[in-house]
Amino acid sequence: MVLGCTSGAVSVVGTAPPWLRELGGLETHYRQTSAPDALRELYAGRADVALVSRPGPLPPRGIGPVVFLPVAVYPVRLAYRLPGVDLQLDLKTACRIFAGRVLTWDHREIAALNPEVRLPSLPILTTARSVPNAASQVFAEACVTGGWWPSTWRKSSWSAGAVNIRTRQREQLADLRVTGSLGLLGPLEQAPDLQVARLRSPGGLFVEASVAQGVDAVPASVYTSLAPVKDAQAYPLRGLVWAVYLREQRYRERGLQEAQALHAFLTALQAQDSEFFTPLPEQERPSVRLTFGGRDLATFKGPPAPRP
Repeated sequence: MVLGCTSGAVSVVGTAPPWLRELGGLETHYRQTSAPDALRELYAGRADVALVSRPGPLPPRGIGPVVFLPVAVYPVRLAYRLPGVDLQLDLKTACRIFAGRVLTWDHREIAALNPEVRLPSLPILTTARSVPNAASQVFAEACVTGGWWPSTWRKSSWSAGAVNIRTRQREQLADLRVTGSLGLLGPLEQAPDLQVARLRSPGGLFVEASVAQGVDAVPASVYTSLAPVKDAQAYPLRGLVWAVYLREQRYRERGLQEAQALHAFLTALQAQDSEFFTPLPEQERPSVRLTFGGRDLATFKGPPAPRP
């Protein structure tokens, strides 16, 4: 069985470090890069798999076929700094805040969602990143799909009506130390004493930033948007982590052992959760598709086919 592989190492690049717990001695080497750089490393043969959560460059001619395997779901959080305030928002109001149409914390739209909270008369100090990032991509998709933003804002690098426009994650995290601030954070981004707003679910409940309900349908690739959630209790801002790899594993100097190690890694990654990432529901998990010398690796029972 391929899943019994106990040797070989997997070279991983991307924006999400592998969250695997121990797996029979399977070794991984991870290097953090941007999504575009991770895909370039994969296409150049310098990595076995890229873990990304937003689009990057298409493969050059002659590379492929490329497989996009969804491996986990993560929440995008609305982080804020208002001591003593337990904040509730809906997507429409959040989109209008970042569009610059709701400017103060005691605005009537926010007050209507927080009827028992005394909101301060402070400006909302929104912070956004002008460089591509997955949290901005997920939020933009939700705002455009909901009809609250123009389609030209559907991208992973936007400033919209944000007060502070940053290029680095650490600058945005510094903004969130200021009272009155509001920003978007991905699963691995943390700030001291972080406050996270509850968002209204499709069923009208205010829910914590979690992905326990999974997804309704998995898109075909990282270039396709994740459909809005329908579960009545589901957290509405979520993204996917994709494992991107070459389906045919017999290339360059790769051997069968390396291909088997990659298969074991991907299969385990699909099934394990972590503090920040949740597996897809089992019925939504696509199978790991790999070939070696043109043969299906999952049922490989003999020497590889000779090279042409």
